[in-house]
Amino acid sequence: DNQAKLEAPVAGGGPPFDCIAPLDHVPIYIRAGAILPMRELEQYVGELVNNPLTINIYPGPDCTYQLYQDDGITRDAENEGVYRLTEISHQRVPGGRKIRVRRTYDRFTPPEPFFFVALPGTLHPSSVIVSGAAVPDVQSLENLAAATSDAYYWNADTEITFIKVFDGAADLTVTALYP
Repeated sequence: DNQAKLEAPVAGGGPPFDCIAPLDHVPIYIRAGAILPMRELEQYVGELVNNPLTINIYPGPDCTYQLYQDDGITRDAENEGVYRLTEISHQRVPGGRKIRVRRTYDRFTPPEPFFFVALPGTLHPSSVIVSGAAVPDVQSLENLAAATSDAYYWNADTEITFIKVFDGAADLTVTALYP
């Protein structure tokens, strides 16, 4: 839920440990470099009018993920090929991270015209570039939600960089550079 700060990774793993969790909490362990697309919880498809995708990209080695999307209701994906496959990859670059979002099969358009990229465990970026253009730091989550073009926000409490990317190209690159 992006509410807690990402703890420092343990180089080479670590010793076994006990994790005490109440019944209403489930501890989740995430592999370094993982790419995890997420949406807000819905009790049924379409419950939330606006439920954009957030692509969480965790620090660690370079990685690639294939994302499948369809309408979640009809059988059009199976019967008529109405779905989208997107390859999401990230790699370390000098001073930052580079994320590529490339549609490999594109016969479905998600209802939201944008998605978010979340980069946990980061410093405040010196710059964020989407498809070759620098994007502004809008300073708050509310401003990011209201942004009508690509923008980013860094949350100092959780040390997460959130980048809003409008989904207007079949192949786009997001680069976050850090001091």
